[in-house]
This record gives sequence, structure tokens and C-alpha cells, in this order.
Amino acid sequence: MQTIHEQACGTLLKAEERVSTAIRELTIEFKSSAEHGAELNQAQRQINTLKYNQQQLQDKVNALKKDKEDSKQEVEKAKKNNESLKQKTLKMSVSKRV
Repeated sequence: MQTIHEQACGTLLKAEERVSTAIRELTIEFKSSAEHGAELNQAQRQINTLKYNQQQLQDKVNALKKDKEDSKQEVEKAKKNNESLKQKTLKMSVSKRV
């Protein structure tokens, strides 16, 4: 009877060790999973920030392109006005000579 009791205790101790080992392994796996989840969340936040920054930069680029186009149109208008004034000045100086 003593031997059966000792064997049962030994079996229970081994089972307890296996359960403890399994719990430690699950704890490590859970911790790794949680860390991975946190890393994924951080990466997603970074992606969202980069997308926002990209949109901000695109808006600035579009505004600069519009300013450039507006400036080109103003320059063209100024050139036409300048040419028109030159022609008027030439006509006036020719008519004064005559």
C-alpha cells in the first residue's frame, strides 16, 4: 500500500511539473502575442500618421502648383501689357515726329 501511495505521489508530482511547465510556456506565448499586438497597433498608428502627413504634403504641393500657375498667368498678362505699352509708346513717338 505504501508503494502504491508513493507511486501515486510521484505521478502527481510529475503531472504538476508538466502543468507548471505548460503554464510557463503559455505565459511566454501570451506575452509574446501581447507584445506582437502592441507592435501591430503602434505600426498602424505610424501608418495612419504617415498617411496624414502625405495628405498634408499633397495639399501643400497642390497649393504651390496653383500659385505657380497663377504667377505664370500674371507674368503673361504683364508681358502683354508691357508689349501693348511699347506699341502705344512707339505710335506716340512716331506721331510726334510726323
